[in-house]
Amino acid sequence: QLVCEFANEAYRPWFGLNPADVVGMSMQDLFGDALFKKTEPHARLALSGHAQHFQRTLIKADGSTSFVDTRFLPDVDEQGNVKGFYVQTTDITELRTAQAELEAVNSRLRQDSTTDYLTGIANRRVFTERSEAAARQFREKGAAYALILLDVDNFKDVNDHFGHEVGDQVLTAVG
Repeated sequence: QLVCEFANEAYRPWFGLNPADVVGMSMQDLFGDALFKKTEPHARLALSGHAQHFQRTLIKADGSTSFVDTRFLPDVDEQGNVKGFYVQTTDITELRTAQAELEAVNSRLRQDSTTDYLTGIANRRVFTERSEAAARQFREKGAAYALILLDVDNFKDVNDHFGHEVGDQVLTAVG
C-alpha cells in the first residue's frame, strides 16, 4: 500500500518530521502530490521485484534544495515473493555542486584552448582540426570545401611605428 514501516533520523531534516511519526504514513502523504507522482512508478516497479535507481531534487523542510540519489531495493522473502522495498537515499548536493563547478572550469578551459584571447576568434588548433576534417570529408565523400588564408603584410611595421596597443586593435579589427 506504499506505507512506511520504518524511518530513520534522515526524515527529520528532509521532511521536518519525527521518524516515529513517519511510520504508518503513506508515501503520498509523506512526499506530497508532485514528488509522489514522479516517484510512484519507481515504487511500483520495486514492488514487482525490479530494483530502481534515480536522482531527484528535494526541497527540504527548511526550504533548502538538496539533490538526492535514491535506490528502491525489493525486499524478497525466501519463497521469492516481494514483501516491500527498502529505500536508500544519499544526499549528493555537494557532489552535484562540485560537478557543476568542474564543468564550468572545463568549459572555460575548452574556450581558452580553442580561442585567441585577443581577437576572440578560433585559434590555430581549431583551424587545423576543421581543415583536416574538411579534407577528410572531401576524400571520403567528395564534399567541397574552401580554404582562405589571410596574412597581414608588414604587420611588424604597425607594431614598431604605432605601438602594440594599436597593433592589437588592428588584429582585432581584421579578426
